[in-house]
Amino acid sequence: MQIERRRTAQYLADAAFDARRSLPASSLAGASGAAETGEGMLSDIEAGYLSRIARGQTAEDIAAEDKISVQVVQDALSAAETKLGAMNLMDAVTKAARLGLLKDDSSLP
Repeated sequence: MQIERRRTAQYLADAAFDARRSLPASSLAGASGAAETGEGMLSDIEAGYLSRIARGQTAEDIAAEDKISVQVVQDALSAAETKLGAMNLMDAVTKAARLGLLKDDSSLP
């Protein structure tokens, strides 16, 4: 079970990397209209959790690190999926990356 979660997390991280790589550098820096379109779409917590998922962490990892329940993390990720109109978590990470909503390590909650 843990191995499967790690594989899924790695798959999400790879998908987010591919999505970010396909964007122009200006949109990754938040200077494009795409990032501004998504501004305010996600809460800081939601964007932070999606960013951490994109880096390969699981909901369980995030919950343990932040000393909160897994359900709280899953609820925030589910809210992010809904706000982004995503079909699943991988789709949410990809859409967030394309909109420039993923945070770098220094700004994670």
